[in-house]
Amino acid sequence: MSHNSVSHDRIAVVGAGPVGLMYAIVSWRHGVPCRVFEQASEQPFDSRACVLHARSLELLAQLGIDDRFVRQGRRSFRMNYHFLEVGETAQLDFTQLDSSYRYSLNISQATIVQILREYLAELGGVIEWNSELRSVTTDDAGRITARVVNTVDGREETLHPEWLIGCDGLRSTVREQMGIDFVGDEYHADQMRMTDVPVHGLPLSEDETHYLIDDERMILLLNLPGPSYRFLISDMNADPEDEITREAFQAALDTHFHGTVTLGEPEWASNFGIRSRIAEAYRRGRVFLVGDAAHIHSPIGAQGMNLGLADAVNLGWKLAQVVKGEAPETLLDTYEPERRPAAEQVIARTRWQHNLLMDHHATPVPERLAIIADPEFVRRAVNGVSGIAITYNQTVPAVPGVTPLDGIAAGDRAPQAELTPDEHVHKQLRHTGHTLLVFQRDAQSASPLKALESQVARRFGERVRYQVITPPDLSAAAPAGAIVADSYAAHKLYGAEKTDAAVLVRPDGYISWRCEMPTHEVILALLEQAVVLT
Repeated sequence: MSHNSVSHDRIAVVGAGPVGLMYAIVSWRHGVPCRVFEQASEQPFDSRACVLHARSLELLAQLGIDDRFVRQGRRSFRMNYHFLEVGETAQLDFTQLDSSYRYSLNISQATIVQILREYLAELGGVIEWNSELRSVTTDDAGRITARVVNTVDGREETLHPEWLIGCDGLRSTVREQMGIDFVGDEYHADQMRMTDVPVHGLPLSEDETHYLIDDERMILLLNLPGPSYRFLISDMNADPEDEITREAFQAALDTHFHGTVTLGEPEWASNFGIRSRIAEAYRRGRVFLVGDAAHIHSPIGAQGMNLGLADAVNLGWKLAQVVKGEAPETLLDTYEPERRPAAEQVIARTRWQHNLLMDHHATPVPERLAIIADPEFVRRAVNGVSGIAITYNQTVPAVPGVTPLDGIAAGDRAPQAELTPDEHVHKQLRHTGHTLLVFQRDAQSASPLKALESQVARRFGERVRYQVITPPDLSAAAPAGAIVADSYAAHKLYGAEKTDAAVLVRPDGYISWRCEMPTHEVILALLEQAVVLT
C-alpha cells in the first residue's frame, strides 16, 4: 500500500503503548501515515496489562495479526471466584461466547507491545523514542502547536499537526494541556500490590483465572506464558508505603495454602492505588484523548487496555477517512458519543465487580454468591468483560426510508457465524473498508446480485467489499463468487430466513444498517450516505 499521498506530519500520536500503537497501525493500514512520539526509551517496562479479551482479538483479526498474539499467549477459559470463608466458587465461563475466541488470552503487555511495534514497522511506521511532549496549545482557528523535546540530547521541535491524538495514559500531558478535567471518585480497598512470579504447587487449574476472596483481602492468580503467574493482592488495610517483597506475597498465600504453595523470585513488583476517572471531554477541536488518557477504573476483569484498543480502532478509521477526503469532519463527532458510553459501562461494571469481590462489609457473602450464580448475571458479565456486549445502537441514527429487520440493530457488533469450515462472517471483515454482506434467499436473484456487485465495485472500489452468502439449498442458484454456507445459521442470525437481505458493516465491525434487499438504486444511495459522506 502506498502512503505517499498523505504527509506523515498531518497526525501526531503521543504515546507508544498498546493503545497508541493500535491507533497508528489502523491509521497506516488505511493509507494515512502518522508520527508516533514516546517519551520513554526503547527499553522493556513493567507489564501491568496482561489480558486480551475476545473483542480485542476480533479487532486484531481484522488487522490480520490475531494469530501472532494467540501463538504467544495462554488461553484462560473461565474466571473463578473462590469465596474461601464459605468454601464455594462462582464462575464466569467464556466458552459459550459468540466469538471465534471463546476465552481470554493471558499475554504480557511487553509481548503485546513488541508484536504491535513489529507490525507497525512492517507498515512503514516509526516510533520516535525519547520524545517528550512538553506543551500543546490551539489557537482561535484551531491550529495546533506542540512542543516536543528529545530527553537524551535536548533537541526541541515545534510541530503544527492538523490532528493530535493523546494516547499518553493516566497522567496525560495532552489532557492536562487541553484543560480537560478528569473526574471520578475512589474505591473501597484501593491499594494493590502486584508482581509476576513463578508459583509452585498451586492446586488450581492452569487454564483458568482465579480470585481468592476472604474478609481481609482478594488475591488474583493468572497464569502467564512461561513459568510465571500474575499475582495481585488487594489488602483492606494496606499501606502504600509498605515495602513489597517476595516474603509479603508468600505470607498472603500461606494464609490459604499453609506453605504447600511456594513462590520463586519475582520478575518485578509494584504498589499502586486505583481510582475511577473519566475525561469530561474526549475532544478539544482537533485534539483527541484515547485509552487511559480518557478513562481509568479498577483492574478487576482486566478490561482497561481492551477498552483503549477499541477506542483506537473507532477513532482510527474515522479520522483516516476524513484525512483522505472520503468523509466530512462531522464523522469525528461520533467518536465520543460512541466511546464514552462504552467507558461508562466498563466503569460501572468494574465498580460492581470490585465491590462484589472486595467490599466485604457491604454485602454478605451468601448474597454475593447468589448474585454471581444467577445465569442472566453470568451471561451479561461474560459478554461485558469480553467486550462482546459493547454496542452503539443508541447513537447510530436510523437510515431514512429503510425499515430495519427485527433482531440485531444498527450499531451492534456484527455477530460471528460459521459459513463453512474455512469461512466465517468475521473473515469477510478483514480489510480496511466497509463490507456489504448480501444474504441470498431468492433462487432468481443470482443475476441481479452479480450486476449489483459490478455497480458497487465501479462506484466504491476498495472502500466496499461485496460478498454474497447463499444457503445450502440454493447452491445451484448462487452467483459467481458467492460463499455457499453449510447451514442456515448465518441467514437466521442476520434475519434473512425468507428473503434476500443486505447488511452494511463498518470498518470496525459494527453494523451500519440491515434491511430486506431493496432496489439497486436504493442500495447504492445507502452506500453513498454511509461510505462517501462528502
